[in-house]
Amino acid sequence: MAVGYVRGRTGNSPGVCATGITPIDAPTANGSSGRLDAASQPAFTPGADTAGAPALPVLIVYYFHRTIRCPSCLRIEEWAKEAIEGRFANELANGIVEWRAVNIDSPESKQFERDYELTAQSLVLVRMKDGQPAEWKNLKAVWELLGDYGRFTEYVQTEVSSFLGGASWM
Repeated sequence: MAVGYVRGRTGNSPGVCATGITPIDAPTANGSSGRLDAASQPAFTPGADTAGAPALPVLIVYYFHRTIRCPSCLRIEEWAKEAIEGRFANELANGIVEWRAVNIDSPESKQFERDYELTAQSLVLVRMKDGQPAEWKNLKAVWELLGDYGRFTEYVQTEVSSFLGGASWM
C-alpha cells in the first residue's frame, strides 16, 4: 500500500493523506470552528473539578490520526507538538494546556469523527469550560503549511494563543 500527501490539482486546494481518507475541504479564512451545545457534547469527560478549583485543562490540543500514517501525517504531529511544547511549556506543565494524540481508527475513539466533523487527520483545539468542551476549531491549514516549518509553527502557536485568550498562564 502506498501512502503519501497529495496536493490538490489547482495548487490552491488542500491536499489529502493518501491512506484512504476523505479529502478535506479548503480552509476558510479563519479555519473551521464550532460550538458544542449540550446535545452535541463529545462522549469523553475530562477529570472533575476539585475543591472549587477551575476545571483543567483549559485547552486540549488533539492530533487525530489513523493507524496507517504517511510521512506528512507524522510530520504534522511532530511539528504541532514541537510548536506547543516550544511556546506553551508552562501551560503544559501546569495542566492548563494538554496535548493528546488519538488514533481515531480505534473503536473507543470513533466518536471523535462525529464530534469534531473529522474528514482527515486533523489538529483540533478544544476549549474547556467547567470541565466540558465548550468550543473547538480544526486547524486545517496545517496541511497547506507542511513545506514551511516556520509558518506552520507560527500558525499553530497563534491559534493556540488565541484559544487561550492571549493570556500566558503561570
